[in-house]
Amino acid sequence: MPRKTAGALGCLLLLLVLPALALAEKDRPGSKDHPMFNRMPGTHIIGYRQADFDGYNFNLTVRTHERVEGKFTTIEYGTNKDATKASALEIMRQHQAAIAAIGGQTVYDNKTHVTSMKLIKDGKEIWVQVNAANGRYTLIIVEKKDMVRSITAKAIFDELSQKGFMVIDVHFDTGKATIKPESAPLIEQMAEMLKSNPGLKVAVEGHTDNVGKPQDNQALSQARAKAVMEALIAKGIEAGRLEARGFGDSKPVADNRSDEGRAKNRRVELVKL
Repeated sequence: MPRKTAGALGCLLLLLVLPALALAEKDRPGSKDHPMFNRMPGTHIIGYRQADFDGYNFNLTVRTHERVEGKFTTIEYGTNKDATKASALEIMRQHQAAIAAIGGQTVYDNKTHVTSMKLIKDGKEIWVQVNAANGRYTLIIVEKKDMVRSITAKAIFDELSQKGFMVIDVHFDTGKATIKPESAPLIEQMAEMLKSNPGLKVAVEGHTDNVGKPQDNQALSQARAKAVMEALIAKGIEAGRLEARGFGDSKPVADNRSDEGRAKNRRVELVKL
């Protein structure tokens, strides 16, 4: 009698488990969670894409964005049929807490369904945006990779000779005058060009887009121009051959109403004196 009872109980448990297994929803084939984040409980991956190099416009404010390019991942999650749906705000807050725990920061939060975050760690700059709805959300993650144009001292001198100026693709930390390490080869070639032409004097001119206050843009452009000048002095170029000038947003070369235009306006120029 006890054996029959145990057998009947086992069959009952199996009948209860089978429907739950049948309802379990699988991740999209080939997809996986990003190592920075655990998925929300009771969710599965319904969309997934990775690319070695792609870009995304991350929100900084309602109207402004930061274009970030590099290793690209987007993961879309949906809630399982038998699970409780998390609110959009809960999804945002969970991801903000997760990135804060590893040293990241929130750069934009619309308080309802969109948040942008950034992590700088171990020489890497990683941007994340969460687009959330009740029970459904998408992660966009870009590990930034700057494509630095290879250029020689001779090419710099030739363009200065022909045009009188050259846009120098020096990269800075966002909103700062700190030159990124990947720009070191370009600074080296600029210094080499000046050493090879000892009679040449140049001005380093900084420019920004029109986002923010004009006085702040002026100060940033001046600081960036000065940073490049000081980097050249550190390479052995006499200070008397160099000038640093900041023009802020007063000399745009493209339309500031588009992300692409603003990117072109954020520039450093080397000008022959």
